[in-house]
Amino acid sequence: MATDFNEYKREMVTLRIPFRHEEADILENMKFIRLYDENVDLILQKRKEFESNTFIERTLQMFRESCREEDPDDNEEIRDVVGRLPDQNPFQELCNNPNAEINDDL
Repeated sequence: MATDFNEYKREMVTLRIPFRHEEADILENMKFIRLYDENVDLILQKRKEFESNTFIERTLQMFRESCREEDPDDNEEIRDVVGRLPDQNPFQELCNNPNAEINDDL
């Protein structure tokens, strides 16, 4: 579990704190733990800025509203689909009667 938390800290520092050389500035002697602890407020602030759920929530709300609207043509489309029959299988005659005239070329 500790390694997962250390990986989380390393990832947050790498993504949110500017650095020039990852090996020397972040990974050497596990500096990312100290950097995370010193900059936790800044990291959380930047994370909120880039991982905002407001856009997602707004999009979901718009989708929900659009699904609730009823089209007056919806019922007609449903009636049209209900009356349709599936296309016949072109090989059905071959299966039913292997000696039929349609099968002479086989």
